[in-house]
Amino acid sequence: MKSKVIILIVIDSSIAFASRPLKSDDAFTLGRNLFQLELAYEIIPETGFSLPVSSAYGIWENTDILINVSFNNSSNGSIMAFECIDLEAKKYLTSILGFEIATKFGFSSVIEKGFVSSPLGSLILISSLNINSFNFHFNCGYANNKNEGEFSDLWFGSVACEYFLNDQITIGTDLGIGRNPSFYFSSPTGYALLGVSYKLLDSVSIDTGLNITFNEQSKFDMFTSGLTIVL
Repeated sequence: MKSKVIILIVIDSSIAFASRPLKSDDAFTLGRNLFQLELAYEIIPETGFSLPVSSAYGIWENTDILINVSFNNSSNGSIMAFECIDLEAKKYLTSILGFEIATKFGFSSVIEKGFVSSPLGSLILISSLNINSFNFHFNCGYANNKNEGEFSDLWFGSVACEYFLNDQITIGTDLGIGRNPSFYFSSPTGYALLGVSYKLLDSVSIDTGLNITFNEQSKFDMFTSGLTIVL
């Protein structure tokens, strides 16, 4: 059974945070009683597509709770399947020499052919830095994998850069790498992403991007587009 680590993106419409379609997270929280919803469409040519739905709610000024679910459909089937669910909490910690620091922990389970994988627990350290029109985001984390026939200790890391072209358009790049859970492949899994987002309103943004994932056994492209709403 496959395993998956989901990194959820959280943004606030009033502050320049890491946003879709980037995978790396930022070090900020929404704020008390603010709610965010992300709807996305992701397609892998000749494979199928998925519909991730992400939500976040600020229970305190410096703490968010997050829920992410995903539905997928293979290219040779017409039935949408519930693929995974993630439950996470993120807490902003402090600022050190201009670097904003946060931590996030959570649990993820993959659902495949009606079977639910053992929960995968993860802990992520997040840092964000703003320099003029650029935002940089650094993520490093550890996940404990309980699936049989796979490595139990998984590490992963990523770095992202956002450039704010103007008040509406943001261009982003994202690079990540992590340990492949499979015993049969020694090389890590990595990804590279390039995307752009456009702010329609103060609380509504749309985005699109191309993600290339590569590992020892394969390489595939994924096209993504999405809508983000903050209430």
